[in-house]
Amino acid sequence: MEDKIEVGEYVKFKDGSIDRIKDIVNTHGDRKLIAFEKRNFYLSDLGLKKQIVKHSKHRLKLIQIDDYVNGYKVLAIEKHFQVQPYRISIMVYKTKDAEFWISLEEVTIEDIVTKEQFESVKYKV
Repeated sequence: MEDKIEVGEYVKFKDGSIDRIKDIVNTHGDRKLIAFEKRNFYLSDLGLKKQIVKHSKHRLKLIQIDDYVNGYKVLAIEKHFQVQPYRISIMVYKTKDAEFWISLEEVTIEDIVTKEQFESVKYKV
């Protein structure tokens, strides 16, 4: 993560959780402490770089194949950032004859369960 992380951005951690940066506090020198909306602790900028997978101002850019968005499993993603900023299409159903796609915008996302989160809680028979 070489690019600058800013207040208001969404962060995806290695454990699959997603959180939003609430505050960045400067400490001694160039060190920083980062506060999140859902987490009750600060994380140093060095600690964040070790735990982060990806960050973005938009949740759409954090969605990956096998994540669940609004209850649908993401089978494929088409990004439209060049033509329609902040819109993607996700394939949620596929047979040999047909595919079903849903268009998502930032405001239409109600929930994201990442594949890492799903794997950590699933019960395998």
